[in-house]
Amino acid sequence: MEVNGLSDIPAEGMYPSIKEILTEPVRRKLNARLIADITERYEKHGLEYISERKLPDGRFINQCMLNDSAQDALEEVVDAVFNTIILSMKQKYVGGILRHLVAAYDDLVAMKAVQ
Repeated sequence: MEVNGLSDIPAEGMYPSIKEILTEPVRRKLNARLIADITERYEKHGLEYISERKLPDGRFINQCMLNDSAQDALEEVVDAVFNTIILSMKQKYVGGILRHLVAAYDDLVAMKAVQ
């Protein structure tokens, strides 16, 4: 497989590795299913975002480490809010999901304001 002109780079050859992302303190905040979903998505899509930059140890840097992560998260939360509104139109009940997403949105907007 070739990604961004780079061929056959194993996931271990990329920074950050899934082990570096899902450290024990992070794992304690997540349930097992979410850990499995994150791991699966990173293994499936991580190499799509590899940059041509390398660390001194030779590993390629994933673009996620070079991007504005607060902006990326904000855009994802906006998408999640939209999808939750549509879900509520279909099912009429989404519990506290929308409230939590709005709180996440507000936190991210505040974070970006002080950057």
